[in-house]
Amino acid sequence: MHKLQQQVRDFHREVLNQPHSPAVPQLRTPMLRARLIAEEAIEAICGLIGGAEAQNVIHELLIQVLNQRAKKGKIGPNLIEALDGLGDLAVVTYGSFEAIGVDAEPFTDEIMRSNMDKKGGHVDEHGKQHKPPGWRDADLVGVLERVMAEDQR
Repeated sequence: MHKLQQQVRDFHREVLNQPHSPAVPQLRTPMLRARLIAEEAIEAICGLIGGAEAQNVIHELLIQVLNQRAKKGKIGPNLIEALDGLGDLAVVTYGSFEAIGVDAEPFTDEIMRSNMDKKGGHVDEHGKQHKPPGWRDADLVGVLERVMAEDQR
């Protein structure tokens, strides 16, 4: 199992109290998963190209993808389509780390450290785990500075 997937599994068990994996493959909490993916994708797109351009790209792609699905008769939830999209997202995500020129691991380690610290925060009506008082954000600036300093050596 990939290190990041194991860290996420630990997060699900220890913070969310949702020990799903390993299990029979099925769509679980699909609305929560969809909302989380959309939120993080939009955040990444805004970081890559800025908010105004992101709005145009997201709108254009939303219409394109929904039209393609409709033409193929793909209306409802579909486990295989979800797995295909998730696999593609992983490839594109790691490709983006490559395009930026960094190893993903120190950044995802820091993000997971921050996520693990969410234990004790409230869960909203959509099932999203929120930050408890005293929670501290992932220090990605610090990680980038360390990575760049190591590259200088």
